[in-house]
Amino acid sequence: MLPTRGRKRCLPVVPYTFRKKLPNYGKGIKIEISTPIIKKKIKTLENLSPAERVGMNEKLMTKIIESISNFKERKNIELTCRSFYNISINKCSYVPLTSYESNNVVNSTRREKRGLLINIYQKTMEVNIPEAFQFTSDVAKGLLMFLKRYLPKMECLYIIKLFPKHFDIFKKLPQIWDIKTIKMSRHALEVGCMDIFLIKPKLSPVTFIASDDYFVVDSIPCHDENNNNIEVKFPETITNIHIDCDTLNFKWLLIKIEVYEPGHYDNLIIGRHVIESLIDDDRKNDFLRIITYFNKINYCTKDFVTTKFDCDVAKVVDEYNIITSLDILLQKESFDYYDIISEVFKTEYKELRKSIVKDSSKRILANQGIYLNLNTLRIFDWNRHERYHQLLSVDMEYLIQDLKRMKFLTTLEMHFHLISNIYDFNDICKSLQKSIKNVKFYNCAKMEGQHLDILGEYCNRIENLSLQSIYKKGISINKISNLFVKLKGLQIKFSTEKNYYQLWNDLRRDDDEENITIMKWPQIPFVHIVCNVPSLEYLELFEKMEKITPRLPGRFYVKRIFDGERIFCEMVIQQKSTLYDEFIDLFSMPPANL
Repeated sequence: MLPTRGRKRCLPVVPYTFRKKLPNYGKGIKIEISTPIIKKKIKTLENLSPAERVGMNEKLMTKIIESISNFKERKNIELTCRSFYNISINKCSYVPLTSYESNNVVNSTRREKRGLLINIYQKTMEVNIPEAFQFTSDVAKGLLMFLKRYLPKMECLYIIKLFPKHFDIFKKLPQIWDIKTIKMSRHALEVGCMDIFLIKPKLSPVTFIASDDYFVVDSIPCHDENNNNIEVKFPETITNIHIDCDTLNFKWLLIKIEVYEPGHYDNLIIGRHVIESLIDDDRKNDFLRIITYFNKINYCTKDFVTTKFDCDVAKVVDEYNIITSLDILLQKESFDYYDIISEVFKTEYKELRKSIVKDSSKRILANQGIYLNLNTLRIFDWNRHERYHQLLSVDMEYLIQDLKRMKFLTTLEMHFHLISNIYDFNDICKSLQKSIKNVKFYNCAKMEGQHLDILGEYCNRIENLSLQSIYKKGISINKISNLFVKLKGLQIKFSTEKNYYQLWNDLRRDDDEENITIMKWPQIPFVHIVCNVPSLEYLELFEKMEKITPRLPGRFYVKRIFDGERIFCEMVIQQKSTLYDEFIDLFSMPPANL
């Protein structure tokens, strides 16, 4: 628990005279005493106390602060005395308290000639050692000291490049690390980096991620039965597996998990491009076998109309009662191209579309295996070049019907522009069940206050709400707080400056005694706001508010964002420093081209 340390306002010390009134000593006689405030003398090196001498020794203070292993304690040093911290510690050792504050800033880096590179981002360590790199005794000693110092504090180890000949450096490290996530690039998997589980058998990660974050040459062969990685088992502590890299087959993963009973693992996350690459029967069958070992999976499709493989997945999900998260990335078949096609063809196409979707067996959301196990539904406009088209009326009609079936749906994400009118929006909100807790709408350019009234009427139990790209007036923090009394988290982006003035009035509180304006804490525990401001002068009002508002560390941030000539103010207001991370984990980011 971080100690309570509010920021104190430092007033300038200037000589002044205060007037002390004394009793009258005779008629018309009044005595006044003028007492000037005495300025403190500036101390010289000779009359400094021992503690002050230590504090002015930059090298000594650097060693003292660097020896503090607890990140929160170091953070408190910075918050209580920022200038003292800055002169005593190198800027690349800065430790942010939340992921919002870190913003991917490198905290520490170890770089050697010939390509060795190790980066630390908050509590993630990236290891990148090329095959040609050779350890000298001095380099090995320095790297070992670096890893011993930082690795025990990390929660995620990301191996980008590492080869078996470099494993000796890890063998010399202490056995117990507090690593919760092991992440490997496809390249690292293919050269045998999973052997790290043999080298460090006491590793106890909870999550394993196979990633394609970094470019890998496609000519490298993928896992097969001859690859020795197959013999390496996952640690028993792993419960979540995330596969986001292309692979020629799933045999390597299936062999590692089939030693357990179905339902042994908690979560399986498969990247969209990996699911789209399931084109041959062998990989499809392996995928269907793999999902039986998990209690929760994600899946994606391109239309409300189901395919044969969609039905196969739904059948397995239904048989094993697997909780499902579904992304529907809509293509042009679902959109109303009123400005492109003729009315005659449009009518014919709608009739053809209706003849297909009215059959519930041909709609993925009407499949029993899906709607009985669906807890997260995301509906995105995937058609990048024809954006902001609305759903066909027949698709909207059956979407509303299918939403009524989803008794366990907790999270809904959707592009707001897909909804053509307020009547459809009313029907969508009305069809959502009491289980709904988290709602996020993108591209809310046409959203008005009455839309919020409808959402509040039918879904007043919402706990987390995210509204992106608000353009119209009538939507404010106070209005949302009154409509959703159980709201725990709110994320909202105002894309026009006309919303600024209402936002300022919602968040300001005037302190008449001190003659200052501080923040009025919202009733909602977590609020993340991005607002277009008219000019820098208006943004500086919030920055001034940030400086003088007392609070605990990590509770209130203000940041400037520039988008061309437009200026935005970003604010994070939270009652606990962990709420930002918790809220962000609830919702996904939309695909990159949306």
